[in-house]
Amino acid sequence: MNHFEEAKLEVEKLGKEYLEQIRGEDIFAPDATKKVDDFVQAAFKVINAYFRGGLISDNEYGHVAKMVGKLENMIHGAYFTPPADRPVGRPSIGVTKKVSLTLSEEIWGEIEGRMEETGDKQSAVLRDVLEKELTPYEFEPNEKVWEEFKVFVFNAKPHLFFHYYKNDLYIATPIKRAESTEDGEGVQITFASGSVDVFSNYKLTKVYRPPMLMTQCEVCYQVYNNSGDTIGYIYTTPGE
Repeated sequence: MNHFEEAKLEVEKLGKEYLEQIRGEDIFAPDATKKVDDFVQAAFKVINAYFRGGLISDNEYGHVAKMVGKLENMIHGAYFTPPADRPVGRPSIGVTKKVSLTLSEEIWGEIEGRMEETGDKQSAVLRDVLEKELTPYEFEPNEKVWEEFKVFVFNAKPHLFFHYYKNDLYIATPIKRAESTEDGEGVQITFASGSVDVFSNYKLTKVYRPPMLMTQCEVCYQVYNNSGDTIGYIYTTPGE
């Protein structure tokens, strides 16, 4: 086993330990948030030790960091699920069937590239591609959530931040301006050298903080586009 695999194994073991601690617990949100933060700090302590020791590369560090983000979301989600509703054991994700797949060298190369980029297994990459292609995205806009979001961005705009993280791309920047779009159906969020439009038919979800961001958020929205893809997080921090 190489150092990259060892680092992943240590982080996975750490995540399982924190998930095991959750079963049967019924704690308040601030305590749950602290538990999640404790996991993230412990996990990054592990991978930073490997990285600083020259045992894993920049790319491998990114893979393990993404793994930490996934585990962080799992642990957070488990803490905010009532104890009686928390599943025991590994949840089923579907029916397994054996298939033989013939593809061109170019497509196999693309699949292998995604495996290297994400750190996922071949089956996970193929499942992700197929689910995105074959599963229709359905979302019923929530007018109440939309109105709350508009009040949030317009009232807090001097202290808003935009966050985006995917694979090795990381963006965290103050928002300069938030204003209604010309048609009045959305909000244009402008930051340094860029902007993002959020429309009333987009899905907006309140989360406790963006992944890979070690800070406490006072309010944080995860924003999805019409295809169901996350296009970023908009948040404020306490005291802003």
